[in-house]
Amino acid sequence: MVKVLFVDDDPQAHKTLAHVLPEQYTLLSAYTARQGIDAAAREAPDVVLLDINLPDMDGIAALRHVAARRLRPSCSPQ
Repeated sequence: MVKVLFVDDDPQAHKTLAHVLPEQYTLLSAYTARQGIDAAAREAPDVVLLDINLPDMDGIAALRHVAARRLRPSCSPQ
């Protein structure tokens, strides 16, 4: 199962993606950058879809946090 982390502050966007995402994907939802960063660390998603305009942090900055954690040796793929 492919894990997709979707970070967006629009609840309707989450509902739409959940509706159209094929069955072989698991949707992980976060509504703020902080939630997304925490979810990425906890769940190790295969794909991250990030909104640029989030209420607590710019999406690009959030992506840098997620990427930095993924690149550490302790977070390397198994």
